[in-house]
Amino acid sequence: MTDNMLVAIETVLSVVEEENANLAAGDIPAATALLSKKEAALAGLSRLAPICERADGSTDACCAVEVSDAVTRLNDTLERNKELLQQAMTIQSYVVRLLSDAALAAPHSTHYGQSGSYMTHGRVSARAFRSNA
Repeated sequence: MTDNMLVAIETVLSVVEEENANLAAGDIPAATALLSKKEAALAGLSRLAPICERADGSTDACCAVEVSDAVTRLNDTLERNKELLQQAMTIQSYVVRLLSDAALAAPHSTHYGQSGSYMTHGRVSARAFRSNA
């Protein structure tokens, strides 16, 4: 059981570490592409019931030192993943706010000439200085 647990933890670790590297580099599409792989690795880990027996006959979850160390590494990596994901969401929110503010600031009035055709802003301002005298 310990070997299965270690393999499952290492699988999750490799995917999450790869995702962390992509997030740290700002490569959001590459990090997003790992989602199905990450979900599969986490599902494989959650299917395991980590119970092992000690020499004295008592049972305890994950009593092997290797599993305990791997779980500690996994927890640290997942905590870093959480921080990077929160940072990416904050940046994404900022970019969306910038885009929406820019869209709202764009002029919404349409300028038509005497013939009824649309006039660009450059032509509108130029016609304002035209003298008909």
